Amino acid sequence: MLFFIRLLKPHARQMAVGTGLGFLALAAGTGLMALAAWFLTRAALAGLDPATAHLFNFFLPSIGVRVLAFGRTAARYGERLACHDATFAILASLRTWFYRRIEPLAPGVLGRYRSGDLLGRIGADIDALDNLYIRVVSPGVIAVAAAGTMGVLLLLLDSRLALAALGCYALAGAGAIAAGALGWREGQGLVRAGARLRTAVVDGLEGMAEVLVFDGRPVFLARVARLQDDMINGQRRLRRCAAAGQSLILLWAGCGLTTVLYIGAGLVADSSLGAAALALVALAVWAGFEAFYPLADAAMALGSTREAGKRILDLAGTPPAVCFPLAGAPVPERFDLEWNGLGFAYEGGPGTVFNGFCLRVAQGQKVAIIGPSGCGKSTLVHLLMRFADPQAGDIRIGGTAIRAFAESDLRCLMGVLEQQGHLFGATIRDNLLLAKPEAKDGDLAEVLEAVRLKELVDSLPEGLDTWIGEGGRTLSGGQARRLALARVLLKDAPIVILDEPFASLDRATAAAVMAAVMDRCRDRTLILITHQRFGLEAMDRVIDLDRPITG
Repeated sequence: MLFFIRLLKPHARQMAVGTGLGFLALAAGTGLMALAAWFLTRAALAGLDPATAHLFNFFLPSIGVRVLAFGRTAARYGERLACHDATFAILASLRTWFYRRIEPLAPGVLGRYRSGDLLGRIGADIDALDNLYIRVVSPGVIAVAAAGTMGVLLLLLDSRLALAALGCYALAGAGAIAAGALGWREGQGLVRAGARLRTAVVDGLEGMAEVLVFDGRPVFLARVARLQDDMINGQRRLRRCAAAGQSLILLWAGCGLTTVLYIGAGLVADSSLGAAALALVALAVWAGFEAFYPLADAAMALGSTREAGKRILDLAGTPPAVCFPLAGAPVPERFDLEWNGLGFAYEGGPGTVFNGFCLRVAQGQKVAIIGPSGCGKSTLVHLLMRFADPQAGDIRIGGTAIRAFAESDLRCLMGVLEQQGHLFGATIRDNLLLAKPEAKDGDLAEVLEAVRLKELVDSLPEGLDTWIGEGGRTLSGGQARRLALARVLLKDAPIVILDEPFASLDRATAAAVMAAVMDRCRDRTLILITHQRFGLEAMDRVIDLDRPITG
């Protein structure tokens, strides 16, 4: 938790403004109640003696009441603005920090996490950390400042009044923290329950087609309902702890008021304190307990905040699967590919994927890599892209080990179509320009023609500016696949890698697209990964991984 408190330092000024305004609002509210009590008591006492009643100044106290009332409203409004401004700034910086920490983890480390779990850490867990300031730090500081200020002011009147008030404040704070401690574990469990629920929902939505095909809807809904009940029950238990904390604070507030009245009555009897002053002191002490009511929620929020922070740090603190040099080797003039004595096995995997694998692809060659699912076709490409590093051997481009390249240089050398080529929730134009931001409309039209999508795009009312939705959900499977392929071809990288490019395409369309790909890649190295036998006659070499190559 101290780590995240250090991350709040850049926002210390905004936080101080919000906390200061919160203290001013509390002070104005306490002063308003105390002055009103004094005013009413003094006016009543003045009325007992008609001869001197006209000497009592009603105007100044009434003005003070109005000023404090307006001041409290203004300070509370300013506090809300300042605290929310600080909170949003904190969340923005936390998300930026978190993204910078996890971006190097893709895809080697992030691939181990389920998408719903990642979504929860990026969204709900980061959101939970806003409690650290607005529900923990700020209320705690205000409560301590309020108790200290009240103690000093009462000490000017009588030390017994100061000790009584401070003692009850301390007991109220301890009671709130104790009740919050009871909800600490519930808060942690609530974060975990929310993570399980989000993961289940996202997994179900992503696999909804399979759920419906295999009649898994009742099982899915029952699981979601069970996880939802767990979360609701956790929230209910947490609110019970909060209610217990509020009750303890109210109890000690009553004790504090009673004790101050008892001590003050003796002072009034000794003529050491006026009756109206006693009303002022008693109501001021009572109103001061307002600062302690948020402490019960703060103590409970600390549990959920700590659990959310732990989940974030567990991911952000994970070392990346590979580390790229800051200053990489120069880009080679040739782009021959070499896999030399490759040995690789996935962590926790069932066995070795490659053992002494060797392969050389000359610049400009067209090579197909075939084999059954699970034989390592995609792994071979992932190692070339340095999503992971082999445990033995090395991979070279133009004679230079890929470990020596900076990440940006290595990525620029390759245009890759993966099995799950992602399309973003944006327009067709935006998705294509990711590969080549400076491309003109003519370039886009040319590449769309190559993958047989130009006629479709031209028929759309908004053409290239048509919104395709997350993952290209407004397109068919084949259309989305060809759009992803068009983006790869537009990049003009010297090495083109296509992993199952003809999935979801009929034979005629696949043949036309294959011809266009060969034409656009005639001066480039092309690696085609497939488990089908389609289009292999156009390749210079066909590598069957079902029969491992060792030389």
